[in-house]
Amino acid sequence: MARRKPADDEDDDDAPKKKKKPARKVVVEDEPEDDDLEDYSKPKKAGENAYTGLLAIAFLGLAGAAVLLFLDFSELSEKPIPAPTMTLPALGATAPAAPATPPAPEPGN
Repeated sequence: MARRKPADDEDDDDAPKKKKKPARKVVVEDEPEDDDLEDYSKPKKAGENAYTGLLAIAFLGLAGAAVLLFLDFSELSEKPIPAPTMTLPALGATAPAAPATPPAPEPGN
């Protein structure tokens, strides 16, 4: 099959042609006044919400726990801690014998 020659306005490659988009029009507004610039230069301050209240409650709880911990520690440090005492039976000693008969029930029960 013979290949035909492209015309002057056609391209030689077989790729699909892309349509050219028209250029966008750029609209330039007047320069903003100095008062308008101040509104945009500073970020807006975030308002208080429920999370701020939860943060305050958590902080107060931690501060209260720290105070109670300090009071407990200061109370314990004033008194000397007694040495633990424990009596152990001698080696080879036998445990007391259990009673042979169970105790009699009380009347009325």
